[in-house]
Amino acid sequence: MSWIGRIRDFFGGGKKAPSPPSPPGPYDWTPEPPPRPTGRGGGQRQSAWTADWRSVVPDAESRAFQRETGYSRAELIQGHLELFISMGGDSYEGQEQHEMFREYLDYMVTGHHTREEREAFYYEIGIDPRDIDWEVWRELMGYSRD
Repeated sequence: MSWIGRIRDFFGGGKKAPSPPSPPGPYDWTPEPPPRPTGRGGGQRQSAWTADWRSVVPDAESRAFQRETGYSRAELIQGHLELFISMGGDSYEGQEQHEMFREYLDYMVTGHHTREEREAFYYEIGIDPRDIDWEVWRELMGYSRD
């Protein structure tokens, strides 16, 4: 055997046995793309939260909020959803949570309610108006402090 052959033998014969496949890591999984929706909406799937928003907030008001805040509709929905959750919205589940989110949108976003109606809403959701982050709410509504 030549000296090259001996070196190969020393280092494993020059051939490696196949190693078993490593288990997939947390980021190795590639999900299948979601099915493409058909019909209206430009190929975008509408979330239940977006459906809630659209059922309560008129398109003209939604566009006005976008102009005044610089946020997209998705960002406005997310911001109001987070504020709703911080007001106790996470204590509801499923359909009841969506109903309460629509109530929040009706009373806190579109407005047009008397003071007594708003107070009844605060009581129903179980929050003291002094505990609401009014600064965040003003920002989401496009109100400035200037």
